[in-house]
Amino acid sequence: MFHSAKQMLVAVVLLLTASVASAHVGHDHSSWESPLLHALFYGAIAFAGVSAILFAMKKSKTAKQEQHGDQE
Repeated sequence: MFHSAKQMLVAVVLLLTASVASAHVGHDHSSWESPLLHALFYGAIAFAGVSAILFAMKKSKTAKQEQHGDQE
């Protein structure tokens, strides 16, 4: 499942930060922790989006390289 220790570390960090972000009680913007939790939430969304884009670009590049290798 995991190909390296780096992937395992990333997975553990993501799981640990997700539990902190989901512990946000209600939607109280006056709380001292509100900015941090909102940053974690939107940061996770941005990270997922960027990861999906980079994954798609890498797969596309690999497919193009394999296709060009078959033609030569």
